[in-house]
Amino acid sequence: MQSLKLIFLAAALSLSSGCNSDKVRKTLDDTFGGVTDKTKMQVINVSGTSLDVHAAGYTASGTAPEIKASKHRIGSIEPGQLPLQTEVRRSYGDERFVMQAFDRQNGRASEYLQIKSSLDKSLQLVAWSFDGQVRLSAFRWESSSKNSVYRLRILSVADGVRITVPSMQTNLPKGTVSEWLTVNNCTGEFQINGKPVDICQATPGQSFLLIVDQQKILSLTIS
Repeated sequence: MQSLKLIFLAAALSLSSGCNSDKVRKTLDDTFGGVTDKTKMQVINVSGTSLDVHAAGYTASGTAPEIKASKHRIGSIEPGQLPLQTEVRRSYGDERFVMQAFDRQNGRASEYLQIKSSLDKSLQLVAWSFDGQVRLSAFRWESSSKNSVYRLRILSVADGVRITVPSMQTNLPKGTVSEWLTVNNCTGEFQINGKPVDICQATPGQSFLLIVDQQKILSLTIS
């Protein structure tokens, strides 16, 4: 009986849109405990590796999804490619959320990341590399724009990174995103380990996620 349920679920998920869409939603809602919605997600890849990215929420009964399953693949992303933007269906019954990435060449898995995030909060997921393994950092996807200044949030993917902006200096733990920082001028004010770094590709009045190592910006993305 259990195998028949799994076969029915797989068949329902493969149905196209149109007249079958209600059946697909009903099957998904049954799986996730009755009521579902979607969480928006932005994926950034600075790992240097082509990745298939998988993500899923727990079921309403508290069951962890089999994240390797192809139905949980939310997209593929090359290193340096523009961010991938997608949505992931989740249950109202459990706020836990799991993510993992797989090397498209050899199938090697990244770390398995589990976070707790409410359904209505959009997420940013960054894939990066450390000691030969793909690592993942996930945090709330938000903006903090202010007129005429640059608003920056920084993610360091290396040890020993010191960020300096006007009237503030902070050491960034690897893999943890900073609080919002303000820069007035795009040259000279933002420094990594005492070295001024040009952020003039950014536009004043907007907010950005910067991913950095000990010397340079690896990615700059509008938030």
